[in-house]
Amino acid sequence: MGNKPESVPWLAVAEDYGDFVHGVFLDPERWDKRYVHGVSESASFAELTAKFQDVTGKPARHVEIPLGGLTAMIPSKTREVNGLFDLMQAIQGNFFNGEPTQHQDARDLKEAASRARKSGGSGQPTTLEEYFRKYAL
Repeated sequence: MGNKPESVPWLAVAEDYGDFVHGVFLDPERWDKRYVHGVSESASFAELTAKFQDVTGKPARHVEIPLGGLTAMIPSKTREVNGLFDLMQAIQGNFFNGEPTQHQDARDLKEAASRARKSGGSGQPTTLEEYFRKYAL
């Protein structure tokens, strides 16, 4: 996505998003006016593809798309999706308010929510492998 080495943030919404928000509410003064990177894990598309294959045993491949290479059924939508795609390339991986992805806040929030619930879980954001085991098998 425009950054070298490529690193794309992924979010397991059902597993992690609520815990990130819960963690903020547990200590609102700490998180007030802070920009939280709500990310479960970051990986390149090639790494994502390899992890999918490892977990599922299913063949998969990643094909890089050149700038302006997307098409849609409606011409105006083609321009729109290419504009968004090209923007993601131009910001060179700085998806969060112009900053590189930072994972520690998400880890801290997930752990705080897990402790508060006394769930006994790992308290860590979901990995791509865990996600694929749950949803792709």
